[in-house]
Amino acid sequence: MKTDSDPVKRVVSFDLMLSLSNLVVCLLVGSVVAFAFDWWPVGVAVALITGVLSAAADRRRAGQWLLSTVGILAITVLVWLTITDALVLEAIPWLLFGLAVGIAVNRLYFGVVRPVPAFRRCGYANDAAVDDRSQ
Repeated sequence: MKTDSDPVKRVVSFDLMLSLSNLVVCLLVGSVVAFAFDWWPVGVAVALITGVLSAAADRRRAGQWLLSTVGILAITVLVWLTITDALVLEAIPWLLFGLAVGIAVNRLYFGVVRPVPAFRRCGYANDAAVDDRSQ
């Protein structure tokens, strides 16, 4: 299957698909557990953090490391909350919604309104399976 050779289109389509998949999972989880409006601040916080971290990861390697570190820490906290039976399931749809919004807003602004940062484009310049920045 031939992929589009334009790195900007590939970056934008990948991130918008990632955002859409988070939104679909959010709606699926929200249909199983109560989509309680009381947890909207979780969505706002996650959207802001995701947007800032995504923008930082688009610009330099330190931003990528920060995004990865925060992601690993968030997963660790979610596992710990699950093990200790302290996880509030009603917050999960809002968390996923915040992820979807943060990713989409970052990519729509830096990809549609303004250009995709050069650091992010360079990873998509050749084959999508090979990230040249890691070498």
